[in-house]
Amino acid sequence: RIKVVEDQRKRAVENLPDDWTFKEMGKFFVLNHSDDRQAKKVVGQLTAMFKWMDKTFPYVGPEEYVRSPIVRICASSGEERSFKRGSSWTFTNIEILTHKSESGSASYEWGYINRRAAAFWFNERDRNLWRNAPPWLDNGLNRMLHSATAKGTKMIFEADPFEMDGIR
Repeated sequence: RIKVVEDQRKRAVENLPDDWTFKEMGKFFVLNHSDDRQAKKVVGQLTAMFKWMDKTFPYVGPEEYVRSPIVRICASSGEERSFKRGSSWTFTNIEILTHKSESGSASYEWGYINRRAAAFWFNERDRNLWRNAPPWLDNGLNRMLHSATAKGTKMIFEADPFEMDGIR
């Protein structure tokens, strides 16, 4: 796993277009085509999410080595889509891909970042548990994570507005 991280980082930097930057930020290796402020927000969100996962699920794979993901921040959703074409998740793909969203902290993109962080965390700790979770648990966790936001180093979970409308 350590070798995979090294190889993925090296390959990512070698293939990085000239106008992108790369930097180690906490436990994340960030490839950025946005701005530093966006990178700090994304890393803050991911850091809070990983901390919440560690605290909430300490019994899931506590002895496993969890690789540090590569975070690729695209300038736009169109650019992000171009990275997704023809690719799929593999054991060696350790990227969390996102883009700069102008829709604020309640946007779909921040929910996606949360769900991708959780999927990465569970896949690193216990891939079989994550893949075989019953649909009600998988859907419930994904819906809950979609509306969570980072406040400092903590995750705040609030009712999803669409869910509240459905209940009403």
